[in-house]
Amino acid sequence: MMSLLVSSACARPTPQSSLLPTRVVPTVDAAALTAQAGDRQNGTDTNSQSAPAPTATSPAFAATPRPIPANAITKSSLADLKQTYRRDEPPVRHIISAAADRILALQSRSFAVYSATDLRLLGVTTYTLSSNEGTYWYAGSSDTRRGAIMQADGSLRVFDLESGKQVTSYSVGAITNPLKSDIALSPDGSELLLVAGQINRIDAKSGAKIATVGVLPENTIRIQLAEDASRLAALTDDNTIIVINVSKQPSVTFSVPFTSVNPPTLQMAPDGSWMSVASDADLAIWNLSAPASQKPVIVEEAAGSEVVFDGRTLAALTDPQGLVLYDLTTRKPIRVQEMDRGAQPLTAHFAADGRSIFAATITGLSKFDTSTGNLVASTNRIATDRLALSPNGGLAVARSQLAQFAGLDLVDTHNGEIKGRIKTVAPPVATIFSAAGTYLAVFSRGRVLQVFRIADFKLVQQIELARAGTSALLCFSNDEGEFSYIENDQVLSVNLESGARRSVTLAGKPDRLGGCDSQDRTLFIDSKGMSVVSRRGEVVAELPLVAPLKGDDVALLSPDGRYVVITQAGEAQVWDVSTSKRLFGIRTSGRPYASEWHPLARRLALIETSENGSIVDLVDPANGGLSSILVADGFVTRALFTADPDVVAVVSYYRDPRTTTPPQSLLDYQQTKISFYAISSGNLLRSLNFDSVQTGVDLSTDGTTLATGGPDGVLTIWSISK
Repeated sequence: MMSLLVSSACARPTPQSSLLPTRVVPTVDAAALTAQAGDRQNGTDTNSQSAPAPTATSPAFAATPRPIPANAITKSSLADLKQTYRRDEPPVRHIISAAADRILALQSRSFAVYSATDLRLLGVTTYTLSSNEGTYWYAGSSDTRRGAIMQADGSLRVFDLESGKQVTSYSVGAITNPLKSDIALSPDGSELLLVAGQINRIDAKSGAKIATVGVLPENTIRIQLAEDASRLAALTDDNTIIVINVSKQPSVTFSVPFTSVNPPTLQMAPDGSWMSVASDADLAIWNLSAPASQKPVIVEEAAGSEVVFDGRTLAALTDPQGLVLYDLTTRKPIRVQEMDRGAQPLTAHFAADGRSIFAATITGLSKFDTSTGNLVASTNRIATDRLALSPNGGLAVARSQLAQFAGLDLVDTHNGEIKGRIKTVAPPVATIFSAAGTYLAVFSRGRVLQVFRIADFKLVQQIELARAGTSALLCFSNDEGEFSYIENDQVLSVNLESGARRSVTLAGKPDRLGGCDSQDRTLFIDSKGMSVVSRRGEVVAELPLVAPLKGDDVALLSPDGRYVVITQAGEAQVWDVSTSKRLFGIRTSGRPYASEWHPLARRLALIETSENGSIVDLVDPANGGLSSILVADGFVTRALFTADPDVVAVVSYYRDPRTTTPPQSLLDYQQTKISFYAISSGNLLRSLNFDSVQTGVDLSTDGTTLATGGPDGVLTIWSISK
C-alpha cells in the first residue's frame, strides 16, 4: 500500500524558513518554493573513497535477499550510472524579436531561436556572466540573426545566432546609472544603439563609435528603446515623454495624459511606430508616424498591463485573464485568451506580418491568430522543479512550484517524450503512484485530492477535503482497487473505478497519522497513544506513548507493517506491531527534521542538522543497527535507498563558502550533490555534482532510474546502460 500524508504537524529543518525544502516522508510540506536557483546544471562526477566512518552502536545490518533488476543501481554498477536522457529547454523569459520564419527569445543564460511556424526549437546560443555582476542588458536584431549582451562593467559581446558563436567583444565604459541605460541592435545587427547618458550609434563588429545621436535629459527617470534601434523614449520626472529619432529627425515631446502614484511604464512597437504609456488605471497609445499634436488612443480595459502592438491590434498581458487582444480602432477586446491556470503570459510578440501573436509562459510557447484569438500552435514545456518517478522508473511526473502551474507533465524516461499533461484544479503540492504504477494521486492547493489512471490519464476520483479540523491521509489499497482517506474520526474508502464508498468511524480523532503499510493498515497517534488500524476499522495494535509527541518528533509505520519507529529526545524507539512491545531504543545524533523509509522497510533514514552540516542516521529496525553519515557543510534534503541494501544516495545543497549569514531560502544555495555511500563502511562511492540547486530528485522504487531537475527547466534521467 502506498500512502500520502498531509498534516499540520510538519517537522522543519534548521534554519527554519518556509522557502527551505522540508520533506518528512510520508508527511508533505505544502509550502510552495518560490525562490529561483542557478542557471547551469552540468551533472559532473566526483569519485572518492574517503568519508567519515559510520558510528555503529549495535549489531551490523544483515540484508534480506531480494531479486534485483539487472539494470538496478548497485555498488558494483555505480560506475556505469550515466545520463541516458537530458532535456534542456529553460522557460522563455522574453520574446525579443520575430522575423517571417523565426522567433528570437531570451532564456536563462541563452538566446534561443524558434520556428515561427510550429514553434520548434531551432538553436540555442549560451552565454556566461561575470560572477559578481547580476545586472545586464540584452538585445536582438529584428532578423533574429544577432544577439548582444552588456554588463554593468561595460563589457559588451555580440553573438552570431546562426553559428551559436561569439563574434566580437569590447568595452563601452562602466554603466553608472542602470535606469538610464540600455542597448538595441539595428535590424541586420550591424549597428548597436547604446544609451548610457549619451545616445551613441556603435559599429557592432568593431565597437567604434559612429555618431552621437543625443543626450538624455538630466531628469529622465525611465527609458524605452524600439526593438530595431530606430527610436528612444525618455520619461522625465515632470510627466513628459521625449521621443528621439535616431535618424536625426527632430525629437517629439508628449505629455502623459493622466496622473499616477507610480511612474508610468513605457512600451514601443518593434519598429518604433507606436508608443504606449501605462499607469495603474490608464493606458495611452500614440502613433509616432502621425503629427505630434495628435491625441492618444485611450484603452481603459488594458490599464496597468504590459502591452505589445502592431498598429492595428493591442495585446495586453493580464493576470488572471491571460492574453487579451484588442482592436485599436474600436478599442474593444477581440478575445480573452485564457492561458494555463496559474501560468499567465510572461512575454508576447506580434509576428512580422501582424497576423499572429506569440506568447510565452513558463509552461511553453503559444501562437494565436490575431483576428480571431484562436490558438494556432503550442508547445509543452517540462517544468522540473518537482519530480516523482513511477515504481519501475518508466515515467517521470514533472511539475513547477515556481510557476504555480495547475498541472503535471508525464514524461517517458526512455526517450523524453511527453506522454500527456494532467490538468489539476490547483497547483499540485504532492504526488504519489500506487504500488504497481496504475494510478497517480495528486494533492493540490485548496485541499483537493485527485486520482488519475495512468493508462489514459483519466481523472477517476476527485475529493474536496474539509478545510479545518482534519488530517488527510491517502492510501492505495494493496490490490489497487480502492483508495482511503481520513477526515476527522472517519476512514472513508472509495472504489477507484465504480466510485462506491464506505466509511468506518474510529474510536477517537487522531492528532497525527504515521503512514500506511502493505497490509492496508494505518498508524494513528492521539494524546493517549498510538494505534495501528486496518481500513475496515479493526485495531491491530495499541502502543503506549511515554510522553506526548512534540512538533518535530517523528512517528512512522514501516512499509511492511512490522514496526513503528518514533523519535523523542534524541532517541529512536522501535516497536513490534505484532506484540505491541518496545524492542529497543537507539540514540540518534540530534533531532530529525526529515525521514525516509527503505521501500522494503530495511532501513529508516533520519536526517538531522549538525554544527557544520547534516547527519544521516540509518536505523535497522530488525536488530537495532545504526550507521551515521556526516555530510560536512551541506544541507541534506533526502536519503534515497537503492536496490543494493548497502548503498544509500544522499541529496545535499551547498552554499558559497565565503557566505557567513545563515541561509534563509534556496537562493542561498548554489550547488547540489548526490552522493552514494556504502552504509556498512561509510565510504563515499560516487558523487554527481550540479552547478545549480536541484529541487527535483527522485529514485524509482525498483532502484533502476534516477531523475534530477531544477527551476532552469532541465530534466535529466540517470540509469545503468550497458
